[in-house]
Amino acid sequence: MKAFLKSLDKKIWYSVEYVWTKSKTLFNNWTKDKSINYNWNNKGLDIIFMTMSSDEFKRISKYEIAKETWDIIEVTHEGTKTD
Repeated sequence: MKAFLKSLDKKIWYSVEYVWTKSKTLFNNWTKDKSINYNWNNKGLDIIFMTMSSDEFKRISKYEIAKETWDIIEVTHEGTKTD
C-alpha cells in the first residue's frame, strides 16, 4: 500500500505519513497552500478507503485525516511497536 501511494504521487504519501491539520477557519478563507494540502489529504484518504474491505471501511470511514486512518490500519495489520 505504501509503495502504491508513493507511486501515485509523493505528495499523496506525504499527506498519509504526516498529519494534516484541519483549519478552524472557513474554507473560503483558506490560503492556497491550505487548500492544496487539504486536497492531498483527501486523495490519500480516498485511495485508502477504496482499497479496504467493506468491514475495514466501516471501521475507518468516520475519519477525515489520512494519517489517522493509516495509523489505525497499520496497528490492525501490524500490531503496535511493543507487540
